Amino acid sequence: MNDFILETNEVSYSYSDKILALDKVTVQFSKGKRHVILGSNGAGKSTLFMLLNGLFRPSSGNIIFKGKPITYNSKALREIRTSIGVLFQDPDSQLISASVREDISFGPMNLKLDKKTVKERVDYALEITGTNNLADRPVHSLSYGQKKSVCIAGIMAMKPEILILDEPCAGLDQLANQRFLSLLEKLMIQEELTIIFSTHDIDLAYRWADDMYLFNDGKVVASCSSSNFADEFPKFSDYGFVPPQLIELYQHLKEVGVISQRDQHPRSLSELIQLIESSSSYALSNHLKLLSDLIER
Repeated sequence: MNDFILETNEVSYSYSDKILALDKVTVQFSKGKRHVILGSNGAGKSTLFMLLNGLFRPSSGNIIFKGKPITYNSKALREIRTSIGVLFQDPDSQLISASVREDISFGPMNLKLDKKTVKERVDYALEITGTNNLADRPVHSLSYGQKKSVCIAGIMAMKPEILILDEPCAGLDQLANQRFLSLLEKLMIQEELTIIFSTHDIDLAYRWADDMYLFNDGKVVASCSSSNFADEFPKFSDYGFVPPQLIELYQHLKEVGVISQRDQHPRSLSELIQLIESSSSYALSNHLKLLSDLIER
């Protein structure tokens, strides 16, 4: 038995105007891992997410959840939409109640849970997402980043197994972006979530994902894990992506002899600095000075 919690098998989807949005797409998502879908606007990323959550039904092919093809009766769809939460790119399209607490309670109430359980779910979601201080705020008074966090809280109140996010970092400043990614990391660790998100940011994808799929014109045109991304990158560059800055910096430091040849590329700046510190080619002070000079260019 494989460890894929969610898969698509040769899935195609056409909109009513007969435009083919997805063309025989096969992707596989492992339980408890971080997955990124890369691609330009119109590549099919958002359509895929609608299919994974059961909001759309494939024109052909299957969506497979926990080893079984999704069926589309009301009972099965309720289970899927409870287990697989989706955060859309625009949080305002997802917030429907006047206050934060009311909005988070909407999903559990729709499950017809008793009042005590609903309250427990809401309190849990506020706590796990760090939004307790927003509980009694009107939704319209929240910042863009706060709205995204509240949307996550609404999803977490449903106790999902998979969290799908469509361009989750779009519109966030650097600090809000870092806080949001830290929240996702916390949810993965504490709740054992599987996370799937789309992005245009190759640096973010390389730094954060366990594996990546590249979409173009409704097809999967490349895929890789982060561990072999440097070797697979030429496939991505064919579709307009430039190498992540960390890979470029690492390659340059190898060429000038600051660090020795390594099979494993660093995934973060701290990992790169550790490689520099372990090298005996230069004194540590020279290593860090060179790194600083390169970053400032």
